[in-house]
Amino acid sequence: MGIFSKDGKTKSTVLLSAFSLSLFAAFAYFAFYMLSAGAVAFFWPGETGGFIAKWLPPSLVSIAASIPWAILLFFMRDKRVIPAAFVFLLGYTALIALFITSNYSGEERSTLLNLVFIYLGLPAFWGGVLLCGVYFLCRLRRRF
Repeated sequence: MGIFSKDGKTKSTVLLSAFSLSLFAAFAYFAFYMLSAGAVAFFWPGETGGFIAKWLPPSLVSIAASIPWAILLFFMRDKRVIPAAFVFLLGYTALIALFITSNYSGEERSTLLNLVFIYLGLPAFWGGVLLCGVYFLCRLRRRF
């Protein structure tokens, strides 16, 4: 018996709900990035170039934006929907990255891939790590 199946049949409601929630999550992360850009620019120095200077601020924003999703996980009836939505987000990131690598070259490819990985890949990764961790931890403790 799989996580998305019951009696050998796929539960389409879980997948459909996860797909819909993943689209909403992508827009919610985008809105959170827009609202927190000023605060991040204020507290983080304007230096660029280093790995930490480039990836730490968006990672912190992604983790902060993932906390409401983790709280929502406790109130949902079907707990698998939210972690599955973040799997969809990782799929979107992979598909967009594949499209960019096949259709662009040089500097355009590098710039677009950076944007995709910062604004969609990091929320999908950190949100997935946080939410799947909470889900499996609570499942081990038999709270779900």
